[in-house]
Amino acid sequence: MSRYDNGQVPDGALVLLTSGRNGDGYWEHLLPPATVRKHLALVALGEQRRGRTLTITPGWNGYRPLAAQHTARKNACARGRCGDAAWPGSSSHGGEFDGADAMAIDYGNWAWVWGSQAAFHAACREVGLEPGVFSWEQWHVIDREPWAASPAGEEQPREGLFMTLTEDEEREILNAARGALSSKDQVTLVQNVQTVRDRAEGNLSSKDQVKLFQN
Repeated sequence: MSRYDNGQVPDGALVLLTSGRNGDGYWEHLLPPATVRKHLALVALGEQRRGRTLTITPGWNGYRPLAAQHTARKNACARGRCGDAAWPGSSSHGGEFDGADAMAIDYGNWAWVWGSQAAFHAACREVGLEPGVFSWEQWHVIDREPWAASPAGEEQPREGLFMTLTEDEEREILNAARGALSSKDQVTLVQNVQTVRDRAEGNLSSKDQVKLFQN
């Protein structure tokens, strides 16, 4: 059973990565904290191994709320290709898929970064994302555990600024990092939540750490 109905995940449960506008209007890239960790780990692998930065396709191509699913279906049908978009309320981008938790991401530049489908899919599996769910959409991957607790959420003693993190606290940190750091530094900061304390202390001054994580 899924945590939320498809397309009805509360904004407060998600991390906003970026936003913009296209022919469909305003859009956002929103993901659950656990999916953010996997996404950033995948981005980091691409930069480390290929020297290129993987990006989510512009549009509602992380979490897709119900209204955006209606728009996607309407536009696909207007092009005579209804099959390009799921029925509203059934999209794997909606936080639920086939009755279970799921969060899909579409990566528009996967081929440029990884060079081959095999390499891209292998990297996805390495970070815990499932590729190849739809054979005709090589760019489409799914996180089957989008609400998994982070390792930092376990009851483990921590020193200094970074005490044990709850899911809500981790989401606040990720959102704060988005506003305070460049995309490259965000990857460095949170690609591995198990080492978020050490990475942050290595990338930010003590003053900036307090400013970023005081709440």
